[in-house]
Formats: sequence, C-alpha cells, structure tokens
Amino acid sequence: SSALVRCEAPWHEEGLVSVEVSLDGAARQYTSGGAAVFEYASMGEVAAVEPWSGPEEGGTAVVLLGSGLETSVACRFGSVAPVAGRGSVNRMECMSPGRGAGATVVGASANLAEYSRSEVHFAYEASGRALAVVPESGPASGGTAVRVLGEGVSGSSAPCRFGSEVTVGEVVRSEEVCMMDARATGLASVSSFYGMVQEGGDGLGSYAESSFAVYGFSAMTGGSGVLGWRSGRRCVVEVEVVCSAPAQSAGVVSVELGSASASSDAVVFAYEVPAEVHAARPGVGHGGGVVTLEGAHLTLERARAFRFGGSGAVSGDVVSSALVRCEAPWHEEGLVSVEVSLDGAARQYTSGGAAVFEYASMGEVAAVEPWSGPEEGGTAVVLLGSGLETSVACRFGSVAPVAGRGSVNRMECMSPGRGAGATVVGASANLAEYSRSEVHFAYEASGRALAVVPESGPASGGTAVRV
Repeated sequence: SSALVRCEAPWHEEGLVSVEVSLDGAARQYTSGGAAVFEYASMGEVAAVEPWSGPEEGGTAVVLLGSGLETSVACRFGSVAPVAGRGSVNRMECMSPGRGAGATVVGASANLAEYSRSEVHFAYEASGRALAVVPESGPASGGTAVRVLGEGVSGSSAPCRFGSEVTVGEVVRSEEVCMMDARATGLASVSSFYGMVQEGGDGLGSYAESSFAVYGFSAMTGGSGVLGWRSGRRCVVEVEVVCSAPAQSAGVVSVELGSASASSDAVVFAYEVPAEVHAARPGVGHGGGVVTLEGAHLTLERARAFRFGGSGAVSGDVVSSALVRCEAPWHEEGLVSVEVSLDGAARQYTSGGAAVFEYASMGEVAAVEPWSGPEEGGTAVVLLGSGLETSVACRFGSVAPVAGRGSVNRMECMSPGRGAGATVVGASANLAEYSRSEVHFAYEASGRALAVVPESGPASGGTAVRV
C-alpha cells in the first residue's frame, strides 16, 4: 500500500544502520537522516540445551546454551514458534510448549522472524497413561493400596495423580509389549494385559489400529500372552505401579500416571464414605458368642470383614446399613477395639473407632447356698465360685436373665418362681453368655391343704382343726 512495503534485508556487518528509500527512481539519490533504523545482529548459536528432555505436555524450563544469545527474545521448538523467552550472555531461557513425543530442533531468535541454525534437539517424552486400576474404589480416608496398570513411565517410581492429589508409587512390574496387525498374520484379535484378557475389539483399547496381536509378556495371573518379541509395528512399555490413594472427599476422581493431566478417557477411582462401627452389644463376652454391631454404611461391599483387637477377620451377617451380627472370635481377656474392613480384602481397617468389646471370663460356679427353696421363688441364693465379679445376672434353668450382683468369688440373686425339681444355675456378665455349670438349685414342691374339719370356729380362736 502507500504506507507498507516488504523487502529482503541484504547481508551487512553487525551494527545499527539507517533504512533509506530512493528519491529519483534510479537508485542514485536517497533520503538521508530519516527515522528508520535497522540493527544487524548475530542470531546466535545454540550449542546445548538443559535439560535435554521433558514431558509432551510442555512446561519444562529449558535453557539454551551457546553464544550471541543476549539479544534473543524468543525460542523455537521445531515448528512451534515464537516461544517467549529471555536472553542473556551465552544463554536463553524458555518454557517448552506442548508438542507430540519425539526429538525436535531448538533455536533462538532476536526478531521473531529469523532463528539461529542449530543441530541441537530437545526430546519430548510420552506421558504416562493409566489403563486400569485395581481396586476401583476405596475409603475417603485414603490409604488404599491401588495397582495402576498403564504405560509410558520408566524408572523404579512414578507419580500417581488421583484427581488433583499426587502421590509417588512404586513400579513393581515393567515389560515391553509389541503390537502388530493380527489380520496380516492370520492371528485372532487378542487383548491381554496383566491377567485381564478380552477377545476382539481394539487391542488394549489404547490405539487407533483396529486389530492387534499382543507380544512380549506373560500375564500375571492365569496363562500367557502370545509369545514373540518386536515382531510388529508398535512396541510400548507396560507397567504396574502400586500407589497409596491419598485422602479425598467422597466422589469419583480420574487417575493418571506421570505428569499428564486428566484426559477424556481417563480411568477413575471412587472414594466412598467408610463404614463405621459405633457400638458392640453385648459389650463384654469371652468369645464364641453372637455380637450385634451398630454403626453406619455397613451395607457397603467392602464392609464384610470385622476384627476384634488383633484377632483374625470374621465375617458378619448384614441386617441393615446400621446393624450387623457376627461371632466374636477367641481373644485373651481385656478391652479391644472393634474395627470394620475398609477395602473388602481384610487388609485395611478403621482405626481409633468408638466401638469397644471387653473379653472377660464368664466365671465358674462351684456351689450354691442354699441348695434349695420353694417353687414360688423369692429365696436369696448365693452362687460361689471364681471370676464372678463382673457378673450382672443369674440363670435358673431356662429362666434368665435374673438380676443380681457380683463380687469376688460370689454372685447374689433372688430365685424366680419355677416348677418343683432341680435346675442348673449360672452367671453372666453380658446377659447373653452364661457360665457353664453342673451346679443345681432344687425347687421344692409347696404343701397344699385338701380339707379341714371342722370348717368353722369362734373368732377368739382355740379351735382344734384337723387338716
């Protein structure tokens, strides 16, 4: 236009020069003293880059080392330019942009148009990707050991991202897997990944090719994959990483390996409100008896195992989300906490809960005083033996509980009414379990009048009456 012209700057030694335009059309007379200037400067030379690699998402602080870089204002990563930066003597600093995996040439520019010639490369590394997680859920309190099956990470450890929270996991398995077009070899389409096998579909579900045979690894459980090595068109490193799930609010979060951010097809992990045990009823026993546990969220699939102190896991019968019945296992005497499984595998339990259970002796009854009483009841009976100090009730045959008071080596109760005959007596500390006993209390039949002669007499008394 009348205000804009493009031309190519000719070679010139470094320095500041004026830019002039011809006045006569014959290139003999030019303007002089004009305002336009142009600076000839070296584009610099890049000799090295630190670090030499970074993730394909970008964001790596990269330093270009060389000469003549002090006037540089931008970097180039392959075809991605300009990338804003800051030059100083013999160095140029830029933040790597996002780019696909692979090596790319880097360069520096002082004018955003021309870039230094360079043979120096920056390597973009493929980001780790999670393909599956086992288990797929756990408590919001965290701590679940999660096996993340994925690809694209190396080394003995790898970051595991649960939503916005990152934890470092241990790489416990790493193998190379090669894939080829199964149709070209006559093989069936197979997808095997650490013991999980599916037939048909798109291989591991991770690539665009429509049919694959998987090579180069054995399944972790049950059988093997198709044997072979690097006989296809793509090989990847499949890994298994064990991560401890960090605490999160209840809900579903994406899981990623490495520094990658969540993608639309990311695998997910569900954080659930953990099951809780608030109370055990009865709260005391000697093991073997049925205990009712009161709590919350007890219908969760993983809340199927319970532990009394350091005992082994016991299963429970779910009555409702707030009620479970289970049998207290044997344990030495003392107060223990009652915990519920958080992971469904009896490896992780609640801790510091409010539910406690006291293991105590049910006592032994060795004798009873008196040994008999009337069938109407009302006899003050003393059970003698050992371990009776925690007892709160007696049993007279099938009649129980009968309120009582225990003390060292003795238990006092009032005999209930019962038909004539001998019956076993026992003591209980929890109203559910009673001491085993061979001691009997005898109910005596009461006397009964059948007739009287005479049938009347004076109110002043003294009449001889035959009963």
